[in-house]
Amino acid sequence: MQKKIIALAVAGLASSAAFAQTNVVVYGVADGSFDYVWQSDSKNQSITDTTTFNAAGVQTGTTTTVSRQDNDLDTTRVSANSSYIGFKGSEDLGNGLKALFQYEMTVRFDAATGPTADRDSFVGLSHDKGGTVVFGNLTGPTRALGAALDVNPGATGIGANTGVIGKIAGSTLKSSITVTGTGVGNESATLGSSCGRSSTCSSIFDTRWANSVAYLSPNWGGFSFAAAYTNALENKTPDNGTIYTATSVNGAPLVYTAAAPTWGQNLGQADSYGYDIGAKWEGMGFMVGVTYNWAQLGDYVGTELDNIRVGGMYTAPNWSIRAMWEKTKADFSSNVLSSSIDQQKFGIGGTFSFGKTTLLAQWYGTDDASDISNSKANLYEVGALYNLSKRTMLKATWAMIDNDDGSIADFGVNAIGNQSISSTASVTTNALGRTERLSVNSSGAGATNQGIQIGIRHSF
Repeated sequence: MQKKIIALAVAGLASSAAFAQTNVVVYGVADGSFDYVWQSDSKNQSITDTTTFNAAGVQTGTTTTVSRQDNDLDTTRVSANSSYIGFKGSEDLGNGLKALFQYEMTVRFDAATGPTADRDSFVGLSHDKGGTVVFGNLTGPTRALGAALDVNPGATGIGANTGVIGKIAGSTLKSSITVTGTGVGNESATLGSSCGRSSTCSSIFDTRWANSVAYLSPNWGGFSFAAAYTNALENKTPDNGTIYTATSVNGAPLVYTAAAPTWGQNLGQADSYGYDIGAKWEGMGFMVGVTYNWAQLGDYVGTELDNIRVGGMYTAPNWSIRAMWEKTKADFSSNVLSSSIDQQKFGIGGTFSFGKTTLLAQWYGTDDASDISNSKANLYEVGALYNLSKRTMLKATWAMIDNDDGSIADFGVNAIGNQSISSTASVTTNALGRTERLSVNSSGAGATNQGIQIGIRHSF
């Protein structure tokens, strides 16, 4: 079932799409588990570095202030593991053309909430020789490739590779930078990241794009490609121009004069948009794919994010192996924060089946992010599946994310939620010189996150 769902997602990188139904089909997955998760070596921490310079620009002093407090936790819970319900269908319009639709909703039976329309939902046209165009809330090629290479059914659960991929030092990169100040040379910038307990904590690249349009090519001898564009992050705040004021004395005509510029007055937000492209080849049991995803957040410093992902897998009758490499980069057009940060990730996984049982394991790791020391993280997972039928399976998983002191990576699905980070950089200038200050406040940095899940997955 997961292959069918990914096939109907924007990028056909996970499997081939075939829209043959002529009426509405109801489908979905109920995936429930009992979890025990715990976090060790976790700390609430604040680090502030202050550097002072005199009027001539000569450094006059440095100060580092650090405070720490232990905040480990452990808890039990029931998790819905990306359970969903969907409706899909198509109409044959003749001459190889079809109209198609899909409406898919997350179902959180682990909380007292109703279905949420946040999954792949779209309407479009498909031609057997020309390809498919869809509009809606869509999975892009980058997310689809990551999901296809994950060893877990549905690419969900605490062991999902989204705990590491697409992130930088564990940050999901979903937060824009805010800038405040009284003028050039007297300013501050803040960037934050956090995930709630039992929430989805995947990166911006492994999240569905709203307000999107996508094209999926036909399959040419095993080769296909996909492209998506989104303005989901579009800035809704109008750009501010110069303020003009006017006065009239004794009934004389109004005379407008431009006000003196103030900090932020003419600082309009940049446009927010993104695109995602990918290509894959499938044949003889192999699948190889490459994707590139770029987004501009449209904040005051024009944050640009990009991710290149390369991966492949080989599937035999009773075993499979898969591997992936990616590089994630964040660029800031302000010198208040570091101008550029990037990090590489690597992964390998496999499955082995005998009888009704499937064993699975995977590892994903990172190098240190540039300009962030001790920011490595490693994800380890081992698990087993037992098929009660073609649609129902039992599953058991152990997973661990081991962070270095500068990383806050959390489970990509069903996060522990005890991790957050915010960075504030500021520059203050006066006649005596300037002061530069960088403050980093974090919770769960350097933590080891572990969990055990035992559950049932049923597809319908």
